[in-house]
Amino acid sequence: MRVKIGADISGYVWMRVTISADISGYVRMRVKISADISGYVRMGVEISADISGYVRMRVKISADISGCVQMRVRISADISGYVRMGVKISADISG
Repeated sequence: MRVKIGADISGYVWMRVTISADISGYVRMRVKISADISGYVRMGVEISADISGYVRMRVKISADISGCVQMRVRISADISGYVRMGVKISADISG
């Protein structure tokens, strides 16, 4: 499962968010988040998590970017059974 999100912010800021989740075997998930902001700040966040058995994982990422941009990224993944995954991404940008 691969999800790519691209958004133009106020004309002078370009944000790219890439999330890749690979599930091999029964329960193994890898999530990578990369956000590139041209002109001001480049932010790279990598999250790798191994889930064995029946486990629910919730990951929250909050990042404050200096300037007039505030970005919040929240990722919640619930894995139950063998193959059932839910990923939620919310990004709030103010300024």
